[in-house]
Amino acid sequence: MKKILLITGAIVLALVAIYFFFFREVRGTDEVFLIPEGLTGCFGIYYNQENSKPLSKTDNKIIYKFPQSGKLMTSSPQNFGWAKIDDSGWHDAAFYYVNNQGERIKKISHEKIGYEYTSEYSDSSGDTIQSYTFYISKEKNKFPDSVECDNK
Repeated sequence: MKKILLITGAIVLALVAIYFFFFREVRGTDEVFLIPEGLTGCFGIYYNQENSKPLSKTDNKIIYKFPQSGKLMTSSPQNFGWAKIDDSGWHDAAFYYVNNQGERIKKISHEKIGYEYTSEYSDSSGDTIQSYTFYISKEKNKFPDSVECDNK
């Protein structure tokens, strides 16, 4: 009987450890992407950019306000708002078109968002650039065969 209790206890402990280290969700910070009305194509966020504004949080959500160029420069690090230093954690992302006053006018369907990439590369001066790029299509699930956003 004692042997059965020890084996059962060891199995339960192992299952709890497996759950804790491998399956437990880590909640990150939700994201809101604000896109100027009607813009489509490739969009990029470029992190650790000197003389650029930091990202902000409103209602515990990271707010990305894109300019007409579709290239958002920020002094914030790529892991701003992440659950862990090397893991963004599970989070929601919402994309909206905004008018000239910055008011949300239309939610962009996730079926129009594609080609999401996080990358790190060196620019012509040898500086390391970290970026996140994505593509917004005019039609649901209609994307070009290949997409490359211009670096900065």
